[in-house]
Amino acid sequence: MSLMLEKAPNQSLIHAALAAVVFGTLSHWWLKLWTSSLQEAQMEQAQEAAVKAAQEAAAAPKAPETK
Repeated sequence: MSLMLEKAPNQSLIHAALAAVVFGTLSHWWLKLWTSSLQEAQMEQAQEAAVKAAQEAAAAPKAPETK
């Protein structure tokens, strides 16, 4: 508290605003990084599921066609 009393109110306000901008920028960057990571993981899971389905379809015995 004593530090706040020694500083000018404008300087404290500037520091608080700067800290908020930095925090917001870092939060935005982290959220974009996390979102892109989740999207990549979903794409990988979809590709793996498609490969597995194709392998199962190829391995399944085919029924003879009847007329």
